[in-house]
Amino acid sequence: MFDNKTLLEKLKPEIAALAVLPVIVFLIYNVSNTSNHYKQNEERLERNKEAEYKDVVVEKGRLEYNRNRLYLKRKNSDVYGEDEMIWQKVTVGDSLLKIKDSPILIIKKKDTIITVDYRDIYKHDDSVIRARARK
Repeated sequence: MFDNKTLLEKLKPEIAALAVLPVIVFLIYNVSNTSNHYKQNEERLERNKEAEYKDVVVEKGRLEYNRNRLYLKRKNSDVYGEDEMIWQKVTVGDSLLKIKDSPILIIKKKDTIITVDYRDIYKHDDSVIRARARK
């Protein structure tokens, strides 16, 4: 009366393979999508454009426990990672101004104002990704 066979054991092997196939396709799609450096680079550019802040840098350094990730700590916010091109230009005490929906970051030093365009950083990172892909 009662059968101890599982559902997959009851099905023919071909039908079982067809049932597993969509799961495999879904996993491959997700892995390829998350490892797409071009897409990640574009998403990072959009996040940087959408950001808005006016703040002062109170700390700058590298997170040794996180593969020496570069970080800046602003007075009114938590620690956050930053692109190396920006990190090199900023020192403690600099003011950062980022207007919403603009790709421009303004770094105000004592006697200098530096403007950084996130699109230039995006183009640089994109060209590095493409150069690595050619190897």
